[in-house]
Amino acid sequence: MVPPILTLLLFSSMNGRVCCIPVEYPRKESPSDRNQFYVGNISFKTEDEQLRDLFETYGQVDAAKVIIDRATGRSRGFGFVEMPDRDAGLRAIEDLDSKDFMGRSLRVNEARPRKGHF
Repeated sequence: MVPPILTLLLFSSMNGRVCCIPVEYPRKESPSDRNQFYVGNISFKTEDEQLRDLFETYGQVDAAKVIIDRATGRSRGFGFVEMPDRDAGLRAIEDLDSKDFMGRSLRVNEARPRKGHF
């Protein structure tokens, strides 16, 4: 939040010039601050809740999302799970990678940042 005195100065002018005061805002959480896990080769019928249930065996799940193709509205065959406890996520990787789930052999690992995106 900008202090009131800065707000007053920000929208005023001095000698015909508008005041410009740099304000530092809190840093947004970046993907590297979270414990996010990639789950690939999932069945096209898998829903978010099923993915969440699969990982909740290992600990609390903050979010589970199956990625949907915008053009077709169908699953792209992969998703992401976010867990507050990294160790729980690593146990899930160890147990679930290559495990059969809904007729498919899962690929599970720590999510990596997307290349080429800001």
